[in-house]
Amino acid sequence: MRILKFLPVLGIALFIFILRGLDWNIILELLSRTNLYVIVAILLLQVPIVLTKALKWKAIIKAYGVEFPLSRAVSSWLIGFAAGIVTPGRMGDFARVYYLRGRLPSGEAATTVAVDRIIDIFILFSLSLIGIALFSAVYAAGRSAITIVAAIGAFFALFSAGVYAFAIKGVAERLARPLLRAFVPSRHKERAKGLFHGFYKGLDIIRSNRKNVAESFLLSLVSWFLIIVQTYMISVAINIEVPFVFVASILPVITILDVLPVSFSGIGTRDAALIFFFGFLPLPPEAAVSFSLMILVFNYLVAAGAGMLLWAKNPFRIHG
Repeated sequence: MRILKFLPVLGIALFIFILRGLDWNIILELLSRTNLYVIVAILLLQVPIVLTKALKWKAIIKAYGVEFPLSRAVSSWLIGFAAGIVTPGRMGDFARVYYLRGRLPSGEAATTVAVDRIIDIFILFSLSLIGIALFSAVYAAGRSAITIVAAIGAFFALFSAGVYAFAIKGVAERLARPLLRAFVPSRHKERAKGLFHGFYKGLDIIRSNRKNVAESFLLSLVSWFLIIVQTYMISVAINIEVPFVFVASILPVITILDVLPVSFSGIGTRDAALIFFFGFLPLPPEAAVSFSLMILVFNYLVAAGAGMLLWAKNPFRIHG
């Protein structure tokens, strides 16, 4: 299992490999032509994106009949996002659980974050299937994109089966029992069991409040639309001629790759994917990597920087 800790190194290694074959003069020229007015608009758009993400999580919390101030939801989401982008699979996002202390037991608080993440991933898979079908029709004329559609469809089926099994407490308990024995020290076993049962108690509460789940789904769609608009504006800022439809069709796929535990914040995997997709326009690899670097800065590092500042004021602590 220790080898899993080193999986993100694959993304870094891929990134270094890609950089070795690029003409940095082209990249520097592209970045030097950045339109500062568009950059300001991109930064301003970050505000409704973060608000929508926080409101989505807050809608799930409301299922418990608990009021969580929007300001706290925003700051907690930003801190969780900052912790998430430096951890494989964004597991650090569960730092949000700490900021619900005093309002919900830890197990139920973890349920809110897990459901929030599942909704996002479900939307991402759905948008990816639609996006790649659109990409295939408009840009690839049925070529390589068919393989991607099949791969995403297979992952979506596995994800759905996993969520279904995960949602059934008895099945999850049988799967978790050997993991509990193997990896949880004896002194923490009772606490782990309490968290497990609290988690499924919370899941039952959320299931009985479908209105809140529907609201969260809707807000997730709004947030992803805003992120697509923001990402398109990044291409405009660096004067890369990329159609909006192109960005809308490929961004969900790229974001799924970002979530895989083989890189930090999609470094390497996002660059490779963009090089592949940009080849259909066609645009050079330097344009793809320039675009990828700007996505890293404005879709990830800006919000993560705000989260780190908030964490410095109110750090979360993991108690033994």
